[in-house]
Amino acid sequence: MPQILTAINEEKIIKKIFNNKKLKNKNILYKEAIIDTLKKNKNIDILIISEKLPGEINFIKLIKNIKKINKKIKIIIIL
Repeated sequence: MPQILTAINEEKIIKKIFNNKKLKNKNILYKEAIIDTLKKNKNIDILIISEKLPGEINFIKLIKNIKKINKKIKIIIIL
């Protein structure tokens, strides 16, 4: 089963995703925390991220940094 990391600031979407009992993941609330989490856990397969997520990092730079850390990760962006 793929490991999924979420970084979404929308409660309705989070409830729908985590309603699936097979998923045991936490939701990241800041852009900087995504980088820290990915550095600690290189086994993340999918990242679901919201563009509205708060943080100091520019969104494009964030995506580039994520790809540097894990080249095989699949990123789903919610606009």
